[in-house]
Amino acid sequence: MKKLSSLGFVRPIFLIIIIILVSLPMGFYGMYLYIAPTLPEMSSLKKAPLLKPLQVYTADNQLIAEYGGKLSIPVEYKQIPPAFIHAFLAAEDSSFFEHSGISFKGLGRALSESVTGSDVQTGGSTITMQVAKNYYLSPERTRKRKLTEIFLARKIEQNLSKEDILSLYVNKIFLGKNAYGIAAAAKIYYNKSINELSIAQMAMIAGLPKAPSKYNPVVNPERALERRNWILGRMLQLGYISQAEYQKAVAEPINLNMPNRDLNNIHPYAGEMVRSELVKHFGEQAIDSGYKVYTTINAQRQAIAEKSVQDGLEAYDRRHGWRGAEAHDKPLSQFRAYANTYPAEVTKVNSNSFDALMQDGSTVTVQWSGMSWARPYRNANSVGGAPSRASQIVKVKDIIRLRPNEAKTAWSLVQVPKVQGQLIAINPNDGSIEAIVGGYNFYQSKFNRALQGWRQPGSTIKPFLYALALERGMTPYTMVNDSPITIGKWTPKNSDGRYLGMIPLRRALYLSRNTVSVRLLQTVGIERTRQLFMDFGLQEDQIPVVFQKVC
Repeated sequence: MKKLSSLGFVRPIFLIIIIILVSLPMGFYGMYLYIAPTLPEMSSLKKAPLLKPLQVYTADNQLIAEYGGKLSIPVEYKQIPPAFIHAFLAAEDSSFFEHSGISFKGLGRALSESVTGSDVQTGGSTITMQVAKNYYLSPERTRKRKLTEIFLARKIEQNLSKEDILSLYVNKIFLGKNAYGIAAAAKIYYNKSINELSIAQMAMIAGLPKAPSKYNPVVNPERALERRNWILGRMLQLGYISQAEYQKAVAEPINLNMPNRDLNNIHPYAGEMVRSELVKHFGEQAIDSGYKVYTTINAQRQAIAEKSVQDGLEAYDRRHGWRGAEAHDKPLSQFRAYANTYPAEVTKVNSNSFDALMQDGSTVTVQWSGMSWARPYRNANSVGGAPSRASQIVKVKDIIRLRPNEAKTAWSLVQVPKVQGQLIAINPNDGSIEAIVGGYNFYQSKFNRALQGWRQPGSTIKPFLYALALERGMTPYTMVNDSPITIGKWTPKNSDGRYLGMIPLRRALYLSRNTVSVRLLQTVGIERTRQLFMDFGLQEDQIPVVFQKVC
């Protein structure tokens, strides 16, 4: 009886197991039939756009500005060093070349986490599944999205080679600090190309996809180092590197060399002019669509224009005296270097020199020759007497700005001008802009006074009126009347208060006679003048209001 009871108990369990084994694949196949029609075509994957920065070039083909918060530098598979591929395989998917897109061990772990609601971020995704997710899917963690990822991974494997899949992966993967792809990461973290990286540096980058913030060498260097060394150990275990290569790589410090992204914008006022125009016409996607814009800017003249504006403003500002320190007893990290001026904190004041702490931790000494100019500012029209000792200029804990000489062997005290300026250089033969400067320094003030600083035009409007006079048949020797005139309640006057009577048109122009300009406006007509302004690119609301007063 006991034997029969045991058999009777085993038989239902066996049936349940059979039902489960049959139901699981059927259910899985049913989900595939449901999801398959929504899967994208592989042709779109091969053509999937990568993020490429907007680049601005001069007329002489020099790169002067680059934009795009997300940096992506596409590379072909054949350009990738084998050690870099091995680092990613060791870190993410060592059986990549053996499986068909799905790791059943990893899948089981991921499904278990999904069912139990675990917060563990293991995921279990193969490289192919990560390609599916990065190119097509949202980051949500649901069962349907995970199944879609699995089915799409299989479709990818059936349509693309392993090399194509790896190429898509290393070009799209997010690696922290706005870097998308390995070439961008090499540039951002080490300022190198992928072929210049050491094995340790490749392993450091390969460790980032798992958790770009947690293992980031900038914000978490200890965790990043631990992750890097684990990957190097896996590379040794899998036979990708030798014991000697492993020992050398593990001993290598992190040694980041992150370039200043601002250096990509050599002439930022000109570059920003182009960026804003492209966004205006094509939307924000223009920033990451790989546009290369060639301008009429002349690189040499642009550099001269920027230096001329900066030197002129500084010379004017110096003549008005030293206004004192930029701040006192404030954290040095709050201040930014620009216009070849560097924030520094005064640490010691001697009779004819002072010492200052720089942001990089070094200490420099400013000699008397570098500060003797600093006569104190009194008001807009006067300065104080010449200083005789350093303590009259600075005191300990002052935050000031310093500038090195070309050889960087001596430093001078400088101050950021209060006054601003702008410059536009236009080729008179074709009207092209060859240089544009919007202020003292872009990183001090991004407001472009050459484009955005609308002001009353004053006498600069007069050449337009004279051009229309010539169009109507006048010549430089046509006699015009420089005498008082009243229109309604408005009586324009000449700046010197004098009137010259009948004079040639050319003389009226170079003497800038206001009454002649008003009479010319009456002759050529307001509507023709407004049309000329619009022909030169002015909008209706940018035309001087004064022309509405003249009748």
